[in-house]
Amino acid sequence: MMSFEFSAVIKCWFMFTSTRLGFEKALHCSNLLNFLRRSMSDSMWPEVAQWGATTTPGVGAVVAAASGNRTSWNAYEVCQTDGIAFADRCAYSQMVYDCHSSSSIQYLQFAYCDIGDANWFAYILFSLWLVFLFLNLVLVLDSRVVPNINTVAKTLGMSDSLAGVTLLAFGNGAADVFSAAAAINASPTGATLAISGLVGGGLFVVTIVAGVLAFKFQPEISLKKICRDGGGYFIAIGSVGLMIYLYSAIYIWSGVLLLCMYVAYVAYVVFSERKDAAQLAEVKKGDTNAAQQNNPAFDATLESAIAPAEEDPLLVRSDASPIPMWECPHDGSWQMTFYRLKAVLLDTCEEDWEEKTRFGKALVILQAPLHSMLILTCPSMHYGDPMLTWDRNHHVLTTFFMCPFITLIFKDDAFYAGDFQVAPMLLACIVGVVLAFFVRMSSEVETPPKWQSAFAAVGFVVALTWIYVLSDEIVAVLRTCGIMLTISPALIGMTILGIGNGSCDLVANYLMARAGHETTAIAAIYAGPMFNLLVGLGLAAIVGGAKYEQPLYVSSHLQLYIGMIFVLMTLLVGTVYSITGKFNKSHAVCFFTVYTLFLMITCTLYA
Repeated sequence: MMSFEFSAVIKCWFMFTSTRLGFEKALHCSNLLNFLRRSMSDSMWPEVAQWGATTTPGVGAVVAAASGNRTSWNAYEVCQTDGIAFADRCAYSQMVYDCHSSSSIQYLQFAYCDIGDANWFAYILFSLWLVFLFLNLVLVLDSRVVPNINTVAKTLGMSDSLAGVTLLAFGNGAADVFSAAAAINASPTGATLAISGLVGGGLFVVTIVAGVLAFKFQPEISLKKICRDGGGYFIAIGSVGLMIYLYSAIYIWSGVLLLCMYVAYVAYVVFSERKDAAQLAEVKKGDTNAAQQNNPAFDATLESAIAPAEEDPLLVRSDASPIPMWECPHDGSWQMTFYRLKAVLLDTCEEDWEEKTRFGKALVILQAPLHSMLILTCPSMHYGDPMLTWDRNHHVLTTFFMCPFITLIFKDDAFYAGDFQVAPMLLACIVGVVLAFFVRMSSEVETPPKWQSAFAAVGFVVALTWIYVLSDEIVAVLRTCGIMLTISPALIGMTILGIGNGSCDLVANYLMARAGHETTAIAAIYAGPMFNLLVGLGLAAIVGGAKYEQPLYVSSHLQLYIGMIFVLMTLLVGTVYSITGKFNKSHAVCFFTVYTLFLMITCTLYA
């Protein structure tokens, strides 16, 4: 009787630790049972000996009790719940590293351990959470990324095309690069999933995103620039595919080569843009000289004709009226600053709260938590009219709070792990106080300093941090849904993660095109995925190879090659369409059809 009770206690204790106290403690308990089993005779506690022999085969592996399903799994295997008994999926999601997300919310554990059998309820919650995340992603891109990119580009004298292949591509791809590098370096099986996600995301961008822009805006395009940007992405996809086919791995030298390819591409874009600008200036100069010879009064006419074209489209609504940020002059008090910030938070700068529709009020309420943190951490500058967004008191607050915020995000992933460290945060607060004091003493209440454009660059960096957080959550939720639907890792990467990675590009490029920068949006369609693939994979190969002293091994899945073929085919189709000088709705239908065909073929092969 005593032996039975003791063995029952041991069983319950091990099950409790394995499902609630984490992987390391469960393994410690497993090793302890192995030690007891080896040290005791089966005649003393037969139940313990028998149960320990069937539940602790070794470190990193656990045996399930269910019959007719998988009986064991390894902590370092790819997360696949297919064949795992539903009762064992909670323990499986906790013990397999690949099932963990970088978010503080472990979505798979939440679905299997907390919700349990009600999978349909988990899908509903995840869908609502995705809507919330996308709404806030739109807020960050619309209120921070777009105006700050425009200000930085105009301040540096960048053309729309150059801004698209550098700033907007980096803004769209930063989160994808971070996620891919983390996935690749997290486990030996992460490279295949990460590369599949990058290729799938690139296919989503060059088909769905390009199709949306073509259908909505019918943008004018240049054959020369499409060949340059699309050709660069074509070479990048072909190079990565060739490396995987020949070596089934990405070596350190391969990563260096990929980074050098992107640097060479950006250098070529800068050279070609400067050459085009010089040629255009020569043409304008020649036309001006010819006109002056025929009409001495041409100078005044030319200046008056060019002046309206210099107006920044981001400062104009659809009705061509300036955006009124503040309603009355600032008296320098903090009370006035908070009154203005309240108007920005509730979006009552142009219309009263009572005049808003129910949908408008609901949208403001859903975005209010993140919007309030954006107001405190992320500055936003409008090029051409800095008075539009300048408030000294507000920027003093922003300068102080953004330093601890960035430290909280990137200090050993403290935002996700909850590992609050006093020393870095204290240093960040001190730096924030010093910078805030500098802003306070070097500027006027409503007159920005000469270096105010630096706030646009800082705001762009902080906005990328917010995009990193939101995009990581979106990808984690989508990947969890794919795992729950028992989809293979390669298919998850090409479809679920591809859509998640491409969603940020869709929102950012659409908002940029809506603001009047269609050339920038089109350039980012090709440069963004190329940045993700070359820089993300290149950095991960170098860091992972140096850390583990081995290359990144990639499985040659058929879905991966199919995705690459579709990307190459879409790039060729886009180049052919660029001969017409613009994308139109018929082209958009073709892009949508290509992606639909890809999904049908991929899902058919999986089935």
